Amino acid sequence: MTIKIGWNANTLRMTDILPIIPEPLDIGVDSHFVTPWASRTWVVRSPFDMHVSCTPTEKGLNLEWLDKSFELPPYEVFDITPRKFWRTPESPTIQWRLNNLFVADEPVWAETCAPFLHYPASQWPGVMIAGKLDIYRWTRPVQWVFEWKDYSRELHIKRGEPIKYVRFHSSKMNAEFELVQIESSRELEQAMARCAKVVPFKGNALSFLDKALARRPKKWIK
Repeated sequence: MTIKIGWNANTLRMTDILPIIPEPLDIGVDSHFVTPWASRTWVVRSPFDMHVSCTPTEKGLNLEWLDKSFELPPYEVFDITPRKFWRTPESPTIQWRLNNLFVADEPVWAETCAPFLHYPASQWPGVMIAGKLDIYRWTRPVQWVFEWKDYSRELHIKRGEPIKYVRFHSSKMNAEFELVQIESSRELEQAMARCAKVVPFKGNALSFLDKALARRPKKWIK
């Protein structure tokens, strides 16, 4: 059976203007070992060119565009995660507001990880942080979370380069997945606003999932 996944670039800024719809991962070979894994995996690509540096300061971090043609300040594109949530004191974590929203109308989990089957044109100065989200009960965008390791190097990503994989999981072991672009709506915005108020890494956050499910429409994907 095929499970439809709704996708929306939920932002009023760049990804709304320059969307790149996630695409199924093509591994280029037919393998009984790799093909089933790849069939559940989609590639998310950068919606625009980005060249940014990160420098520690007494007050925190300074993010600076190295491409001076970029008109928006870095802090309208990135969020800096509070220091208490960094894995190590020397490695800050930033979140790129890609606002990729994935939703499902039945129990499905979305897992994100670095695009390790694609070799980047410019090596990243750190590592992408992986994650997993219940996209049936928890209606919120998936951001690109990055841990900066080497301040002497810049983060340089061109439009169209793979920046992460998204893998979908269901309790139906033989399920296939189809990605469908959905439009923004007031109901969708309200559902995201409710979920955004609960920080997902807090210990009691999961208790809110059923409450969020009870308030969402039965169908996001028409």
